[in-house]
Formats: sequence, structure tokens, C-alpha cells
Amino acid sequence: MNLPLFIARRYLFAKKSHNVINIISIISAAGIAVGCAALIIIMSVFNGFNALIEQMHSEYDPDYRIEAVHGKTIDRRDFAIIDSCCGSHFSVMPVIEEDIFIRYDGKQSFATAKGVPEDYGEIAGYGKFIVDGRFSVRDGSIEEAVVGQGIAYSLGIRPHFMSPLELYFPDKDTEISLVNPAGSLRKENVFPSGITAIDYQTDRRFIFVSSEKAAELLSYAKGDCSYAELYLKDGTPENAGRAAVAALEKSSDGKFRILDRYRQNESIYKVAKSEKLAVYMILFFIILIISCNIFGSLSMLIIEKRDDMETLEFLGAKPGMARKIFMLEGWLVSLTGVISGTAIGCVLTLIQQHYGIIKMPGSFLTDSYPVSLEIPDVLITVVSCALIGFLIANMPLRFTVKKAAS
Repeated sequence: MNLPLFIARRYLFAKKSHNVINIISIISAAGIAVGCAALIIIMSVFNGFNALIEQMHSEYDPDYRIEAVHGKTIDRRDFAIIDSCCGSHFSVMPVIEEDIFIRYDGKQSFATAKGVPEDYGEIAGYGKFIVDGRFSVRDGSIEEAVVGQGIAYSLGIRPHFMSPLELYFPDKDTEISLVNPAGSLRKENVFPSGITAIDYQTDRRFIFVSSEKAAELLSYAKGDCSYAELYLKDGTPENAGRAAVAALEKSSDGKFRILDRYRQNESIYKVAKSEKLAVYMILFFIILIISCNIFGSLSMLIIEKRDDMETLEFLGAKPGMARKIFMLEGWLVSLTGVISGTAIGCVLTLIQQHYGIIKMPGSFLTDSYPVSLEIPDVLITVVSCALIGFLIANMPLRFTVKKAAS
């Protein structure tokens, strides 16, 4: 039998002569429990929103994006290297991208032209985001364009109208004329074929046109592109895809910058992690402050139990036993709160995760608040809160040291 633990456990549940000691201990344990439950629930909410963002981007972001390290474009020879290394495992999509000026039916704006192959909508999965028309950048000899919902709204674009969408970009081979600035611009006409609704930024930015039309407008050489997007083919294991990308990185001799889905949206994920860390630190310090109540209750208990400690010394107990008893007593108070709070937080999170009790207000991507309980979050909460309780429990033990010395 562990005698210090046995005595500390009896002190934990026994009625004290001063009822305030019990009250302070209960308040401390309850406060720690609430803090631990809040930590688990809030971090699970952040996990849920992160998973939702990741799922949303995974529906249209490529598995990998290949960019040139030097310069703005990948020439046709370098693109051939990408295709030869990754073509058996990925659908390799050359993309031409540049900011342009657009005009439609007397209204004008700026946008980003994205020149893509004709099968891009099917392979990249953009077809599911069409809210009007269809995803088509070419219909026979007719050049078409797919625009974001934000651009369509601001310019009044409808796929079934016959007015062309005018695209303008400075001609690299012509000097800018102050007398006739429009004469130094390249102009291409395309007809809107569809409108996409993906997310706010994308819908207000992109216009999808054919690679050939984008190359003509932006004066790209045949076969050159701004970057390449890789989409894993159906039935291809992810390990095989990663091996192909690793082989490309090794053979390219540092020519390419290879971005996975995380690095393509690195700022979004970094902000989400920073917010999660900030909220964790705030709640952690709240738990630390609440745990200081243990200092008061334990100090009062030490004073109350002096006679018991003297009795133990007369019976042959070592002075260190008293220190250990009160340390375990304070730690048991905090562990009671940690265990109960962790259990409550996990149960509430799992209920919301599986049944979606709390609904999201308004119109959103999901009906209920997204949560995702992750084991590392639970372990971090338990270990950090238990460590706080251990440190706080050791603070008042100077009284036992003084008593032993006397």
C-alpha cells in the first residue's frame, strides 16, 4: 500500500473542520474541469473548420502545383520533363495565368485569365461548381470562357447572351502610345459559357479560357505555361504519386518549386494554426489562474493537519512523508478536475461530431458546427493541466518544511 497516497485520498474526500477548505477545493476542481472541457471543445471546433477548409480546397485544388524557380514561365522543354516523370500517375495540366483587363456590354473590370486545356473542367472537378451554363472553354471553333460568379454579377454576364466578353492585355511587341493607348493592347473576344460558384476570392478573380486563346492574348510561345497542375489519376496510389513527384524533384536539378495542397494554401493553414494556438494559450492561462485556488486550500489544510503530521512523526514517519501527502492531496484535486473536464469535453464533442446538435446560423457549407476530436489535443490538454496542478501543489509545501525543521 502506498501510505502517502492513501492518506491524501482520505483527506480529499473527508470532511474538514473548516468547511471553506472543501468549498475552495470544489471550486478549484470545477474551474479546472470547465477549463479542460472548454479547451477540448474549442480546439475540436478549430479542427472541424480546418477539415472543412481542407475538404473544400481539395475539391478543386490540384494535388501538386509545379512552378518555375527562375522566371515566370515553364517552357515546353521543361514541361516535357514534368510530363515524362509524372504523366503515368497524374493528369498533367499546363496553365497560363495573368492579370488582364476585361469589358462586357459597356462595363469593365480587372480579372485573372486562366488558360487551361479543354478537358480541364472534368479533370480538375470544376464542373460541379457550375451554377449557370456549362464548363467549356471551346465549342468547335468558337472560343468560350467560364467566369466566376462575382465577376458575372459585377458585369452582368449571362452564358446565354450573345454579347462577347472582351479581353485586353498589353502587347509585348508594341510600344505604348500616349496618343492611342488602346492601340498598344492585344484584344481577344470570347463568349461566356458558364458561371462558377466556388469561393468568394476565386469567384471575383478568375476567368477560364482555352490555353490557345490565353497564349495569343498574353504572347506566350507555343507549349509554354505559367505553371503545371498535377491531378492524381483514378486508381493511382498516393504513395506512387509522391514517388513520381520526388523523382521529378530529383531530376529537375532545382528548376521547379513543387507545392502540395498545404503549401498552395499555406497562409490559410498558418492563420488557422495561429488562431488555435492563441485560443489555447488564453484558456491555458485561465486554468493556471483557477489552479491557484489549490494553493489557498492546500495551505489551509496543511495548517489544519499539523497535529496529524506530529502523530505520524511520533509513529516513525519520515519528514518527507508529510510533504508527499500534501503534494498528492493538491494534485488529486487538480487531477479530479482534469479527468472530469476531459471526459465532459470529449463526450460533448463526440455528440456534436456525430449528431450535429448545434446548428450553424444562416446559409453555410454545413448545417451544424463542424468539430473533430483529435487524440493529440486531448493528450496535450491532460498533460499540460496535470503539470499545472503538480506545480501548484508543490508551492505551499514550504510550511511542511518549516514544521519539520522545528
